[in-house]
Amino acid sequence: MNQPNFPTETRPALAGPSEEQLVLLGTDPASLAMRDALMQVTHHLYRTTLRVQLTTSYYERMSNPQPGDFVMESSRGWWASSPETRMRSFGVLLGVRNELGNDRKSRAVTYVQYGPHPGQSCRWEEGIFVLVPTDFNTFEV
Repeated sequence: MNQPNFPTETRPALAGPSEEQLVLLGTDPASLAMRDALMQVTHHLYRTTLRVQLTTSYYERMSNPQPGDFVMESSRGWWASSPETRMRSFGVLLGVRNELGNDRKSRAVTYVQYGPHPGQSCRWEEGIFVLVPTDFNTFEV
């Protein structure tokens, strides 16, 4: 299974989380337990939107998170056995870039800040990220 590549420094050109978002980026055991619960709820909410025709706009919004949104990696991160991988699969979307891999092919690379400090960010190749709704206005048109 392809594991995410974790950088040791933050890319300065990417915007970081807001002050309000930092509350959900704690890395202590209690915060990580809360993250696990949020990721599981988000996973099931997202899967529900795949099946219900009336929630097309919810599905579109969750499937297309924007920089600054809380996100979770839904293909492998939220259920990973490694607590570190689970921790890094939830955070604030910093951005998505097309980058050349070692094979010289372009691929989408996602950057996520998973902790309250700018250096707590990681790089995911081939991740599938969905929006984690964190306020009542998430789905407002």
